[in-house]
This record gives sequence, C-alpha cells and structure tokens, in this order.
Amino acid sequence: MPSMAKRGSSRTMNGDRLDMVASGTLDFTASVASYTCRITGGSGHFRAASGTGSWLVPAPAVFDPATGTGRGDEILDGTLLRALSLPDRLP
Repeated sequence: MPSMAKRGSSRTMNGDRLDMVASGTLDFTASVASYTCRITGGSGHFRAASGTGSWLVPAPAVFDPATGTGRGDEILDGTLLRALSLPDRLP
C-alpha cells in the first residue's frame, strides 16, 4: 500500500481553525485511506491545541468516475487538548 501524507484545517461556525498533519496509507483495492494524525494548533479557541488520533476515510458513498468527485464519511478518533491557562482571545 502506498504511503500518503496530508495537512489541513477545519473551521468552526465562528471561524476558529483547527490544524492537523497526518500520514498513512491508501488501500486501492478497498478504496480506504487510514491515517495517524497530529493536531498542530490553530486559531481562536484552538490556537494552543494539541493531540493525536486516527483518521479513517472509507470508500465514498457516492462517486462520479467522470469527474473524480465523491461524497462520504470520514471518521476521526483521538484526543484533543487545549491549554486552559491562555485567555480565550489575545489582545
């Protein structure tokens, strides 16, 4: 199975950002990607965040081979820590 790496962010409705990096493998036969991920911080409430976990991306529930686009679930499981000693917002 080929190795893969990715990085990205998720945003809350109020704009706070959670950043992560991940590395894992892709099983082409089953169309499943499996990663270990690490939280690297973010903004707002997540600016001092850290943590680790797993990220499973099963085969998409809907896939259009003509465009290469699809829709499906992604399952994240792990621990998210935040330094509580920091104020909610920096001046």
